[in-house]
Amino acid sequence: MKNLKSLSFMKLLPLSLMALASQAALADGAEYPYAQPIGATVSRAEVQSQAIAARNAGLIAHGEAQPDMPQAFASGVSRAQVRAEAIEARRLGLVAQGEMPAREATAAEAELIRLAGLKAQQVHVSAR
Repeated sequence: MKNLKSLSFMKLLPLSLMALASQAALADGAEYPYAQPIGATVSRAEVQSQAIAARNAGLIAHGEAQPDMPQAFASGVSRAQVRAEAIEARRLGLVAQGEMPAREATAAEAELIRLAGLKAQQVHVSAR
C-alpha cells in the first residue's frame, strides 16, 4: 500500500511543479490587456451611402466583371498551329514531365518547332 501511495505521488509531482511555476509567472506582475470594446466612428447610414456612391462610380465588381479588367487577347495563331508546335516540343523533350523542369530549346529545336507550326498552318489553309 505504501508503494502505491509513493507511485501516485510521483505521478502528481510534475503536475504540481508546473502549477507552481505558472503561479510564479503570474506573480511577476505580468498583466495582459483585456479586449477593449470597439466603438463605431461612422453610422450605418453613412456606410450605406458610401457603398452606394462606390457602386455608382463603378468601383465595386459585379459578378465576374472586374472594374479594371483587361481586354481579351486575340491570337493570330490557329489551334492547329499551336497543337503542332506543342507536339513537336514534346517530341524533342522540351515539355516538363513530373517534377523535372523543362529544358531550354536550342536554336535548331526552336526552328523545328516553328516549322511544325507553319506546316500545320499550311495544311489547315489548304484543307479549306
